[in-house]
Amino acid sequence: MDGQATTASGAELQRPLQGIRVVDITQEIAGPITARMLAEMGADVIHVEPLRGDNGRNSTTPFLGHEGMFHQLGNRSKRGIAVDLGTDEGREIVTQLALRADVLINGTARGTLERIGLGYDELSARHDQLVYASLTGYGPEGPLGSTPGYDVVVQAFTGIMNREQEGPRLTGYLYADTATPLVLTNGILLALMARPMIGRGQLVETSLLQGALHMLSNFLLWVQDDPILSRTNGTKRGGKGGADPTTCVYPCAQDSHLMLSAWNDAQFRKLCDALDVSHIGEDPNYLTRPQRSVAFTELTELFDALLAGRTAAEWVEVLGPLGVPCQVVAEGPRTIMDHPQLTANAMMVELEHPTKGRMRQPNYPVRLSETPAAINGPAPLLGQHTDEVLAELGYRDADIAALRERRIVA
Repeated sequence: MDGQATTASGAELQRPLQGIRVVDITQEIAGPITARMLAEMGADVIHVEPLRGDNGRNSTTPFLGHEGMFHQLGNRSKRGIAVDLGTDEGREIVTQLALRADVLINGTARGTLERIGLGYDELSARHDQLVYASLTGYGPEGPLGSTPGYDVVVQAFTGIMNREQEGPRLTGYLYADTATPLVLTNGILLALMARPMIGRGQLVETSLLQGALHMLSNFLLWVQDDPILSRTNGTKRGGKGGADPTTCVYPCAQDSHLMLSAWNDAQFRKLCDALDVSHIGEDPNYLTRPQRSVAFTELTELFDALLAGRTAAEWVEVLGPLGVPCQVVAEGPRTIMDHPQLTANAMMVELEHPTKGRMRQPNYPVRLSETPAAINGPAPLLGQHTDEVLAELGYRDADIAALRERRIVA
């Protein structure tokens, strides 16, 4: 894959990062997704794995046996090589890749690449145009600087998984692992934009913790004497999932559930009109959102009774046209994969994998009218592009065969 693709008519598709080379030394989820986003905007991304394969490839998820789910989601559209960085020859291969690259993404624990001469200081001294992106669990400094970070432990650290009525529990979804790639990709693109201005590359740093904090911004505003914004446990929610009675999940007929979000005062009045309780919408005790929060119990009991008589889908048909935000609570993410809304906006993409067959995944999350993203293919098999990449570095066939025989590459 060379960063080129074609349209349905056969014309070459122009993408913003064509000509940009990226060395991706990351595993798991957040780092690979970051590099994948660059690849699908035209960059030539080389994913460097250990000989055993990265942890995402070997994760305890569906598609075991070097085809882990996390690997598939994070490494499509890339080329892949397998190198033993514990050997001098392996380090030299990756060093040469880095010296020819525009971007290197380091997702290893603090000090890992630095100890083998692949840190920012060492590489930037030899290649001052390099944008060196570093992704850690909790940030490079401080008491947790060397602590491994995973989404679920960051959820624990930030309190995302703590709920007032239920106590701590796994949410079942990824927060830091999906927010952080957006943050890091933004930083890399900014550094590439700044390079002509300052005449050199630079170090770009973020962490899973920073990605999670970005997601939690609305809970992390603190004002000293404000009775609401001075609370320290803003992430805890009421038993129905919200602090406002009109921003809650309500059970409806036929075991369906409605997520109601009549957020502002006008929406609250429209909701009350639709439920034939206009007097509630006009009651001076409920006119503002803070007042409705104080009356949480009495209002949720009222809406429980009023909403129970129809299905959630029926309520969406009634409330939606009135401008009252609401939605049926889906049974799970996979139930919406064929939803007409996703289809109409090309939010899913199908790929043909050489060993797993047809698979469907979320498409690139942003559309550009003139320079759109393109999916180059599924995640590479282990070492699929090792020969190709080494040949580009000047290695002869005999040299590559010798490296493979000595288990330096795969």
